[in-house]
Amino acid sequence: MVKYLVGILCSSNIRLLHESFQSVIHQKNFDDYEIYIVVNTRNEVFYHDVMREFGYHPHSKLKKIVRT
Repeated sequence: MVKYLVGILCSSNIRLLHESFQSVIHQKNFDDYEIYIVVNTRNEVFYHDVMREFGYHPHSKLKKIVRT
């Protein structure tokens, strides 16, 4: 069985990240995937916002948050 990786790249907008995440998890008839959030920023405040919002997110499809 094939499993897909969905990468959400973000750098400065937490609202847009929430909308993107919700869009992915509400796909119909598509369940074989894992989500990685890639935070591409030097902004410590934004990175900590992402970790606060998604670091302990209960959704099982969110596997990892990567900072670049």
